[in-house]
Amino acid sequence: MLVMKYANYLPYSKSFFMLNMKPARHPQVSAPAASGLFVWLTRLFWAVWVAYPLFVWQSVRDILQAKTNTLAVAPDLAGCLDNAPFVTSFSTPGQWAFWLAFAVQVAIFAGLLALAHRVIASCARGEMFVAPLVAALWRIGAVIAAFPLIDLGLSNLTGWILSRTGDTAAYVPDLAFDLPVFGVGLLMLALARAMREALGLHREAALTI
Repeated sequence: MLVMKYANYLPYSKSFFMLNMKPARHPQVSAPAASGLFVWLTRLFWAVWVAYPLFVWQSVRDILQAKTNTLAVAPDLAGCLDNAPFVTSFSTPGQWAFWLAFAVQVAIFAGLLALAHRVIASCARGEMFVAPLVAALWRIGAVIAAFPLIDLGLSNLTGWILSRTGDTAAYVPDLAFDLPVFGVGLLMLALARAMREALGLHREAALTI
């Protein structure tokens, strides 16, 4: 992930738009037996929203304290870390570039959480096969499929800016495309498309009857 590319001495790395709009009422297919589970999942999802800012804060703290934490674990590396690309040693333009890219990633993950919450809430209301839910699944798939491209672009853009500002010795292109995540996004898009076709067939059958 880009957010940890220049804090790679941490013991581990951590990864992370849309308003949660209330959908209009549509004809729905109910599933009362499963709705109880989704009600609980909807309630549990609020714990995710509480934990997400804490997760972001922890990640920011780890990035800022990367050098200190590394020296605490391996003090004999002090001489080797003087020229290491830690965020805290970047110039002001370099830090702006890094943190703006970081903020974009945080916003993307927040958007995915909002869409996931919307889908679960729709299922909790028994609206499992309706147009708004299918549209939300389509958006989730689109964001997931686009994220590896966005992440790769941000990583290369930030790396180029840091090389221009002198915060890194040279620009090394990042070619690490996250193919599994891209594949999951395509799968979500295919499932959403299949559900949309099924809804269309269902409507045609209802009109025929």
